[in-house]
Amino acid sequence: MWPQKRNIGKIMFFWIRYYTIALLIFDVTQIHLFTRPGITSDTVCVAMDTIIRVVGAISLWSIEIVMQLRVYALFKCSHRVAFINATLFLASIAGFLWILIHNAERRRSVIANAVHLPLPGCPSIHSGIEWAQWVPATAYEGVLFGWALYKTLKSTAGRAKRGTQVSLYSLLLRDNLFYFFAIAGLLVFNNLMVVVRQPPTRSHVSKSIYNSS
Repeated sequence: MWPQKRNIGKIMFFWIRYYTIALLIFDVTQIHLFTRPGITSDTVCVAMDTIIRVVGAISLWSIEIVMQLRVYALFKCSHRVAFINATLFLASIAGFLWILIHNAERRRSVIANAVHLPLPGCPSIHSGIEWAQWVPATAYEGVLFGWALYKTLKSTAGRAKRGTQVSLYSLLLRDNLFYFFAIAGLLVFNNLMVVVRQPPTRSHVSKSIYNSS
């Protein structure tokens, strides 16, 4: 990797590799700092919740750029496929940001009742349509997975007509289908974790405050 000339693939490789490490350091630092009394407040918790989601999304978007390059290569550098993927990619980012802003505007009033509880850090409270936060990214991953699946099925059908023997496992690995499926599966799992978790209502928060006093 080091001897190669600078290109988009090399830049994205090092970016994802070291950004992930920086993201881990950021999370650990934030967790330890917020355990100290007097640091958290309504404003800090609302801002940090937004920042955490954005820095996590940047990591996901970086991976999706690499996945777009893989699809681009699978379809023999098709500009049409690249344009469709780039357009949908920007649309998924716009959807993510809109949902993020929508939830952040309503989060302050919800978090204000819980942030004063005698607990370290910021309370974990779902507000607005937070369940939909990662839906745009999941839908886009489904599109990328569809491209890879289409290419795999087309390649399998072509080899079957020619009578060429090839391991299906090797074919799936070559067309990156498992990789795309894994990313899409993780996003679906992440969405399910948010959906199945019942967000506390304002009355529940008020009751907790009353019981703790």
